[in-house]
Amino acid sequence: MKKYRLLIVFAFLFLLKAGPVFAFPFHVGERLEYDLSWSGIAAGFTTFEVIGVEGVNGGEAYHLASRSLSNSFVSTFYEVDEQIDSYLDRANLYSQGIKVIQQRDDRRRKKEIYFDQKLHEAVYIKNGEQSIHKIESSVQDSLSSFYYIRTQNLSIGDEIRINTFENGKSYEITAKVLQREKIKVPAGTFNTIKVSLIIKHKEKLKNKGESLIWLSDNEYKFPVKIKTKISVGYITAKLKKMKKGENNGNR
Repeated sequence: MKKYRLLIVFAFLFLLKAGPVFAFPFHVGERLEYDLSWSGIAAGFTTFEVIGVEGVNGGEAYHLASRSLSNSFVSTFYEVDEQIDSYLDRANLYSQGIKVIQQRDDRRRKKEIYFDQKLHEAVYIKNGEQSIHKIESSVQDSLSSFYYIRTQNLSIGDEIRINTFENGKSYEITAKVLQREKIKVPAGTFNTIKVSLIIKHKEKLKNKGESLIWLSDNEYKFPVKIKTKISVGYITAKLKKMKKGENNGNR
């Protein structure tokens, strides 16, 4: 179940692409809410928020947050409660760090990653144990990538790769922009851009999963729907509610 949750998070994160920015799509105060289902069965919800701007490593970073909870039905056999806090550098749009607290039934886990983007190193701390890893240039974490990709211009037929560090390992995500498609979710009907994602372990070059993601075809590029194949069916996230942040004239 843990790896499937990772696939859902990665499904939001599919793109690191050099090129012109279409529009800066998110601002402080934005909140996105999603219904989660497993093969058509309601499973819980996920929220994503832009909490504020904070000083990090001598610069400014967006404080991004995500919360995932299983519903009462799923919790009877597998309870999930996860809080993620990520810090996205405002000037360079790469990750400065991420903190994750996971509750899986009666097990509680805490992990933190601090990135030194100049030395290309990541300090990974899990349940108090620390290790240092080499990272790619301008690497993203699982949540910061979700916001970074929304700043990029997408064209049908593009195939893009993104380097991401998560769980003490480096991953490569290959994304192919497939087509435009109109879909309906609880939040409404959207014109979207459909993208296929393949996640590979950087060292072993072994596929870790495959997903589809639909982004709203406008300046906000909200992830509207995500569908991830697992060993027993699919996990699907659908946008339920959204609140746009306030643009104060600055990024």
